[in-house]
Amino acid sequence: QVPLNKASNDALDWEKCELWSEYVRKNRCNLADLVKIYRGETVLDPRPNKHLNTIPDTWSQYASRWNEVVNNGISLDLLREPPWQSQLPKNHPSLKDNLDLVLKSYKQGQEEGKYLILRRDVLDILNEQGPQLKFYPIGAVPKPGYDMSEKIRQINDFSFPDGDSLNDCLDTEKFFPMHFEGVPHILNNVKDVQARAAQHGDPALTTFVANTDVSGAYRHVPLAAESARLQCVSIPEVDVMIIDTALSFGCKASGYGFELPAQIIQDLHRSSEPHCRLTVNLAPEPFSDTKWADDTSIVEYDLLSRLHESKWAQYKAMTTILGPTAIQMDKDTDYFTFGSCLGLQVDTLDNTVSMKPEKIQKALDRIRETRLRPRLSKTSGL
Repeated sequence: QVPLNKASNDALDWEKCELWSEYVRKNRCNLADLVKIYRGETVLDPRPNKHLNTIPDTWSQYASRWNEVVNNGISLDLLREPPWQSQLPKNHPSLKDNLDLVLKSYKQGQEEGKYLILRRDVLDILNEQGPQLKFYPIGAVPKPGYDMSEKIRQINDFSFPDGDSLNDCLDTEKFFPMHFEGVPHILNNVKDVQARAAQHGDPALTTFVANTDVSGAYRHVPLAAESARLQCVSIPEVDVMIIDTALSFGCKASGYGFELPAQIIQDLHRSSEPHCRLTVNLAPEPFSDTKWADDTSIVEYDLLSRLHESKWAQYKAMTTILGPTAIQMDKDTDYFTFGSCLGLQVDTLDNTVSMKPEKIQKALDRIRETRLRPRLSKTSGL
């Protein structure tokens, strides 16, 4: 079967799509069993994501909880079952104008083993064999800094329909609690590092900041096979449906789900110490950082090898927990004394944290535009 004319022939891996669709037709399996086979989950190696590994309990107080995720994935616990879908929701109009770019994103996830892409005719078989699959609409918006013909940001509308969406039905009380380190923590962290530097007899030692970012963030974290049915998309233009087997952008569970590995990465970095013999003799204390979701800002003073070793320790923590594809070099920065830290403007020489001027201007422009509008909606200011 060839793809429809709405997209190019190489938009997806059609052979893989047909292979797995035919498997469903012949074996009439349920989706959870299909996902386990697709991801290579076995009794000897049940890990849904083979890049992830269990860790010793001594590494973090959250080690046992993370090991459960590594071996089984994250379960999307529900307060109530989303309503029965007698028909699939329509995607947002923006999808049609950006179909090739959206499919390109799905193809990348298909190659990584995170998206299971099937022909739509197997939906009835899957629904007959187990709990109903739940679909949500998708769309696309411009990605900041890019032309929309080159790169877009896919929007997964997990808040549709209002009141009965997946986000409405999730039991977030069972997820790992989220913790954000805001403005006071950034400034206090800088002052603490400066105080430690002063203890070495040189208060003039400069404190620097460097930013690191996890590539793909929560996309590294797999869903439990039984929960994959809750993250489905239908694209009738190319006659496929897509099952997302990892935490997905837009789902309320994703922020909670990524907080666990992010916290362990921070634990590992903050418990790491220099290895250089001279640095160990003069400044052996552990490294310091500030975290906000998948963004981490290393805060360190410039003495011997501390700057280099602190960043190396952060990379090691990231790859140890999330695997070799976790480092995103294009968003990492060199060390600086004045620059952007977790979206704010930090000056370690003046000990100040402030809002960026361009963000203040953006807020003022929105206020002016709002005053001139004859009517408003909840999305008109976005």
